[in-house]
Amino acid sequence: MSTDTSDTTPPEPAQPPQTLVLPTFRTNVDIDGRPLELWAVVALFAAPGIYLLQASLRALPDAFRYLTASYSLHALAFVLLMLIVLVGALGAGLVAIGWLLQRGDRVGRGLAYVAVGSFTGMVIFGSNATNGQVIAMLVGLAAVAVLAFAPAVVEVFTGPDAPQRDQPTSIVVARVALMIWLILLAVAAILDFCLADYQGKFAAYGIFLALIALGGWRMYHQLTIPDSRARLLVTAGAAVALLFLLLGWHDTGFALLFGLTVTIPICLWVPTDARAFYGQGPLITATSAAAAAPVAEPTAPSVATTIAESARTTAPGPPSAPEPVAATASTCGACGAELHRDDRFCRSCGAAAG
Repeated sequence: MSTDTSDTTPPEPAQPPQTLVLPTFRTNVDIDGRPLELWAVVALFAAPGIYLLQASLRALPDAFRYLTASYSLHALAFVLLMLIVLVGALGAGLVAIGWLLQRGDRVGRGLAYVAVGSFTGMVIFGSNATNGQVIAMLVGLAAVAVLAFAPAVVEVFTGPDAPQRDQPTSIVVARVALMIWLILLAVAAILDFCLADYQGKFAAYGIFLALIALGGWRMYHQLTIPDSRARLLVTAGAAVALLFLLLGWHDTGFALLFGLTVTIPICLWVPTDARAFYGQGPLITATSAAAAAPVAEPTAPSVATTIAESARTTAPGPPSAPEPVAATASTCGACGAELHRDDRFCRSCGAAAG
């Protein structure tokens, strides 16, 4: 006798398709409440900033000595002074970005993206890039990747304990664009103060730009709260800047400044999250087709419809077959026999059926 040894195990259910998950890495090391990954990024920004800042400060005495030595070296010394000021401003900006990153400031994170993106564009599209610049570009891109994708770093800026977790992304973008404008105004004011030795009007220009930068700094902080007045003032300032850009010289950098200026009012007024931040509804409300379709009103029946319905209900139908009538029985009066309905005479005695 043979037995069936076939496998009766039910087939395994089909496995769902595997999705590609990017590997993430955590050091699980915190220093002063901040992950080690963030401190590494802060160091990558602060170290070159400190180097540039101290180099410019060390070169300032020589620039001032050449500036006052003789009139023949005056122009050359002034150009050197301008370069030193620009290098020092760049170093101070990198140190400020590192400080903002350490505080978990989302604007500092955005400025880091802008700084690395600008430097990368200069290296890629520029000419005669050195090996040092390429290495610096790669290091900057690595720092940006950590800021964007490292889980421990992302939680610092957008996690439940982030200091600016309730700030909409569009407001952050507007503040980043405003901060870049303020940095440019501050540098321009410093350069105007340096030019005051040539003509006194440059001192007035420097004071004017410094006052605008201070006012913009105040509005920059007011944008962290739903202050409608600060929103209007920043928008008005952006409109004035746009007007000056359109009427002025369209030199190198015009497209960048124009884009930064347009970004500010758009991010403050158009996105849904920004409008909700200021207590306003969305600019465009999307409704479903069923909700948007008009509801049909009940209409009175027409005269033709009424006549047709009346004729359908009152028209006689086909004649029906007559119902059978049950036969009734009677008795003969003479003999008492039973008589049927059709009998004319009694079937028993022959008497007439009465």
